[in-house]
Amino acid sequence: MINSGIDKSISKTRMINRRMFLLTTAKAVVFFGIFARLVYLQINESTKYRSLSDKNRFREWKLAPKRGVIKDFFNKEIASNEKVYQLHITPENALDIDRLFFRLRARHEMCKAEVQLLTTVANFELTFFFKSFSNNFTSGP
Repeated sequence: MINSGIDKSISKTRMINRRMFLLTTAKAVVFFGIFARLVYLQINESTKYRSLSDKNRFREWKLAPKRGVIKDFFNKEIASNEKVYQLHITPENALDIDRLFFRLRARHEMCKAEVQLLTTVANFELTFFFKSFSNNFTSGP
């Protein structure tokens, strides 16, 4: 009778120890799984998440600035929205300068004197020269 009481307490102790071992093992497996996932995300996948983070943080918006005429105190126009283009011509790379000036004259309303002046400048074999135009190059014949 005494032995059976001791046997019951020993078997209960063994059962409790076995349960504690299983619970501790389960906790260790869960903890190790969470730790392994943390290491995987922090070390192996860091570049992916860093780029995703940067894409969320930096957004580029292209906004066109407000345009208009700028006037001074006396209502004199300082700046406007007039399109101005510069044409840079390298004489040694131009195949036919006279034809080029003829086409420019037809398109941009240049007088004969301007064309003659540009032809004279081009014939002095300068490395380059430029002419400013106020109208659009895409329009015209």
